[in-house]
Amino acid sequence: MDEYQEFVLTVRRDINCLSDADRMVRRGAIIKLEKTLISSGKVKELFVKRLFLEDLHKPLFRCFADQTEKCREVSVAMTLQLVDMVSLDELENLLPLLLAALLGRIRTLPFPEQSEELRLEILRLLSHLFSLCKERLAPFAGDIIDGLAKALTDTCPDAKKECCE
Repeated sequence: MDEYQEFVLTVRRDINCLSDADRMVRRGAIIKLEKTLISSGKVKELFVKRLFLEDLHKPLFRCFADQTEKCREVSVAMTLQLVDMVSLDELENLLPLLLAALLGRIRTLPFPEQSEELRLEILRLLSHLFSLCKERLAPFAGDIIDGLAKALTDTCPDAKKECCE
């Protein structure tokens, strides 16, 4: 067993817990994953990148719609950092899932995302994706514009500013 596989064994339970029925288990798992993968800085970036691309992205994106605000908050923050670790080609493969998860929180009225702060963070992540991907977002332009149009109706002034930028 190589070093990466041993690393995956240490985080596999936490990744599986992201789909648990108990919200406290999900909350604990995402906080632990964030500390292990991002905050501690002890894990090799190559391992974090590979884990994100192979195993973590789907459960992480599902957490955008979690009933627990902390899970949603940490998953958006982690994604913002993890997209910087992957190449543009790798990110392009994740865009359909990532955009579906992001836009699902702001594309219908009333907003499924109840927290103004999280809607703002979602818009910041979307803006960051614009700066990274540019023309690679063209196939999703209609959906993105629809989401931004809905987000412009937000009562939060900072969210409106972020839409315009």
